[in-house]
Amino acid sequence: MSKNIIFCADGTWTAPGVENQADDEAAASNVYQLFVDLKGNVDKQSLLLANEQEKILTNSSGGIVQVAKYIYGMGDPHNGLVKRLGGAFGAELIVPIIRGYSFISRHWQAGDRIYLVGFSHGAYTARVLAQMIIDRGLLNREKLNLNARNKDEAWRFASSVWAQYLAHTPDMSPSLLGSVVRELPGFFCDSVDPTCISRPMSIEAVAVWETVGQMGIPKYFNDKRYNVFRFNNTELHSRVKYGLQAIAIDEQRLDLAPVLWDNRDRILQVMFPGIHHDVGGGYIGTDEDRSLSNGAYLWMHDALDDLGVNLAPSEVVADPLGPLHCDWYPPTRYLRIMPRQLPPPVTSSTMVHQSVIERLSCGTTLLQQSALNGEWLNGSYSPQPLQDYLRGEGAIPINWAIAR
Repeated sequence: MSKNIIFCADGTWTAPGVENQADDEAAASNVYQLFVDLKGNVDKQSLLLANEQEKILTNSSGGIVQVAKYIYGMGDPHNGLVKRLGGAFGAELIVPIIRGYSFISRHWQAGDRIYLVGFSHGAYTARVLAQMIIDRGLLNREKLNLNARNKDEAWRFASSVWAQYLAHTPDMSPSLLGSVVRELPGFFCDSVDPTCISRPMSIEAVAVWETVGQMGIPKYFNDKRYNVFRFNNTELHSRVKYGLQAIAIDEQRLDLAPVLWDNRDRILQVMFPGIHHDVGGGYIGTDEDRSLSNGAYLWMHDALDDLGVNLAPSEVVADPLGPLHCDWYPPTRYLRIMPRQLPPPVTSSTMVHQSVIERLSCGTTLLQQSALNGEWLNGSYSPQPLQDYLRGEGAIPINWAIAR
């Protein structure tokens, strides 16, 4: 019987010189909220771990119909891979990818559907993991005897596959890659028997809030070795059936510029009111503080539900008129600020959400945070990235498709 395999990657990029108002804890993010809303029971063993959990959903006869893993950052600090890598260069980028890959490999059987979910840093993880699975296939769990009792073996094999994936990436610098791999444990240079790899692979959906930076990684990661980890293109592979991305209209930090997919069938990239965390979640405080991010969450929840993910009805409440945050006050010499450059409405894959229309039409009483001193002020909603497309009383021209 086929099943859903869902990997949820969480964790955000934080711009230098700025104290982020969003909570560092995972509980407030949209990725974690999605994991909470997945049907099934939390694996009791995973409750003993920090920064990660797993869930299993079974049918009436005991058959598994859905498995899911949530990981924040690198996950539990006592994990064997985390301890082996220690402070190695790029560990924070490498570990979530390898752990997602090994989790999926341990569970995958022919006919299963793979869903990858992420926000910010986690969106980077989800997109790289998708490409790695498509390019290199998955570990064959039967031939390699992968199971819950020998997870260490799974991530050792997965580490080798990751290194091979990068080595075969177009335009990769062998010397630059070598400078990274030399700092890693020796098993990264091991090889996996090609007969122990399941391929070709396909992925049902990649669903992300806010992929940002220079090809997936903010520019302030300026050590040239980070170029090893950046996306080599912005295409969504044809063997990824669906791509979903929520984009913040009002984010202005250039280090967090959006990384959109190239236009293609079965991609939806929808723009929402608010900044980075107003779309991906992460603010603590009252429900009102999360009212914008809840809107982006509910859109993704419903889209994934339509695509076959077993989700319970969500209890979160959205308000398109909720407070719009600003995370870059007071100004610092580290920050470069500019309204986002969003793509023109000429492709079928880019849309604005209905909440944008509702916010545009609500006059001057909307609560928004000042970029000068962080004070909360009332004002109208007039996002700079959409100025060329506004008409009359703030309506979006007909050539913008509206997502609901």
